[in-house]
Amino acid sequence: MNNRLVDKNMMTPGNQDYIKQTDELIVAHEQSSKPLYEILCPLPNQDVLIYDLKIYKDYFIILCLDNKGWKVFKLEDFTDADKRKITKQYFKDRTLIGYNNSKVNDIMLEYLFTAFIQPDVVYKYYRYVITTCQISYINNSNALLKSIVPWSRSIDLAKVASLKTPIPLKAMAIRLKYLKIQDIPNPPDDIIATEEEVKSALADCKRNILITKSLWSKYQHNVKLRLQLNDLFNVDVLNMTESEIAEEIMLSTYKQRTCIGEKPKPDTSVKLIEVKNLISSRVNFKTPYLNRFLNKLNSIISDSNNIEDELHKQLHIGNIEFNFTGGGLRTKDGNLILSSTDTMQLVDIDIISCYPSTILNENLCPSHLSHVWLDIYREIVEKRIRAKKAGDIVTAEAIKVVINSIYGRTKFPYSFMYDEIVMYSIVVTVELFLLMLIERLNQYHIRVVSANTDGVLIYIDKQKLSDLDEIIKEWQEVTHYETERAIYTKYLRKDINNFILVSENGEIKRRGVFNIYNFKNKCEAIIIKEAAMEYLLNGISVVDTIRNEKDIYKFIYYVNPELNKEQNLNMVYNGKQIQKTNRWYKSKHGGTLEHSDKNGKFKTDSNNNGVTLINDIENTSIPSDIDYRHYIAEAKRLVEAIEVNNGTRALRLN
Repeated sequence: MNNRLVDKNMMTPGNQDYIKQTDELIVAHEQSSKPLYEILCPLPNQDVLIYDLKIYKDYFIILCLDNKGWKVFKLEDFTDADKRKITKQYFKDRTLIGYNNSKVNDIMLEYLFTAFIQPDVVYKYYRYVITTCQISYINNSNALLKSIVPWSRSIDLAKVASLKTPIPLKAMAIRLKYLKIQDIPNPPDDIIATEEEVKSALADCKRNILITKSLWSKYQHNVKLRLQLNDLFNVDVLNMTESEIAEEIMLSTYKQRTCIGEKPKPDTSVKLIEVKNLISSRVNFKTPYLNRFLNKLNSIISDSNNIEDELHKQLHIGNIEFNFTGGGLRTKDGNLILSSTDTMQLVDIDIISCYPSTILNENLCPSHLSHVWLDIYREIVEKRIRAKKAGDIVTAEAIKVVINSIYGRTKFPYSFMYDEIVMYSIVVTVELFLLMLIERLNQYHIRVVSANTDGVLIYIDKQKLSDLDEIIKEWQEVTHYETERAIYTKYLRKDINNFILVSENGEIKRRGVFNIYNFKNKCEAIIIKEAAMEYLLNGISVVDTIRNEKDIYKFIYYVNPELNKEQNLNMVYNGKQIQKTNRWYKSKHGGTLEHSDKNGKFKTDSNNNGVTLINDIENTSIPSDIDYRHYIAEAKRLVEAIEVNNGTRALRLN
């Protein structure tokens, strides 16, 4: 192994080198970082502290970091009456910051401050909380407990991040490019018996807090939006995902307006759906082909279990194949390279606030709710419009979180807004209206390159731009939609979900595999995508891009730890069991990384042969044993996925 990259993953949990490195990292971090009170903080007049805890059968610690430094609390700080007063004063009126803390840590703090503490019961209660997946009572708006505990509020950054899939903190550390990646040194069932193990547990707490501190800085804007929503709607949504925010605001407002006490219960039984009842009366096609298609749709009667299959149809308009589905209209896109020229232009046409506009235009309301629900939604949308016109960007963006999440709640059976008829009405209406636009474009011989849910990308002769203006104007008058247009100079496509668009000012829109700088995505070995894009956009050899790169992080792969957590998988490297959160690079003489399946049988993926673990990075430069051939081959394969089509170069329309 290269001596600049020492992987200490196989070391014992209490290893002194790990503890020493953690302490050195903390010192360096404190020297180079602003104290917490200097970090952009939208919580006025409140002291912020970040905390973590470790609870074992025979060991207990709570570690906090505020603008004054580190503070350690032990169990006696809660069991001894005098020390408990001091502890309570420390937490008084503070804002607690954690990651996934609403699921475990906050509950334990609530217990420590609100119950008569018996040392032998603390660990048992901790295990109960973990195994039963409890939620924080205080973060669930329990007024009585809120009046007892000393802190003012607690923020769970895992909720604030609004990630589609929950990601463990150590996986976040990989995305944040932390030097050391190590799972919890001692599982909760372990006995902490030695001084080294105590120091190791403390070091892990410190590392968790530093990772959380980085996330606190990163998600300040998300916090700011939630605080704005708190003020606008007088509802505490700080520790909610975006979809949960929409649910809470709509539900609390609806209950207040209708004077009901209970949450309305939707009908979740299997329903008979007549598609003709989903279709807007304003849908009107001009060609016999699409009118026949509309008649077929109108004749469909299906139960809600099979409606998706019944709606799925294939259409051909011009030379393009479209998939009409229960989830949105999409073209069947193969690989493609397309550029604007002196005579031809790439234009993207998008419906503004597509689903919210459809709900309001069609007066769609869940059948078990009164018109008050629709009135509330309309008021919220109008409030955002006023904010945008007034230049109040924060309010407009905050409200957008609410209005854009409503469609998703109509298809979620546990939401009070659940209604399959409303959900399919939204989707089918948008699809048919888009087909009306596509039909009209085709009549003018304007080529549709791609369509996906709420917009179309076209390739148009510049002499027909005035025709396009007229088409859009007429279509908007019928559909009551508003649209926005963007002009692009280049379009590079692998398929409908993976593409690159380059705007006139050089800005790049990336989707799918090319969206490598989105923190929410699992972006690994990004040098492969960067090399492919450099070649496709700028003609730079993938070999040159890869061999000239000096940052090892761009070559790193990592395991999907959230999958490991859910399925209780185990990882084995060269026959030896290791931790579950791992990162590695492809090397010339690397080993084999295996993982167990649900049945305990170990297997390896092709990408996990010839790998060197790199959970501990001492230097970000490139190790001498890196296998450049692998990265170059993968980059070329990605280029070919766009350029090559059945043995020939990709279709070029210019």
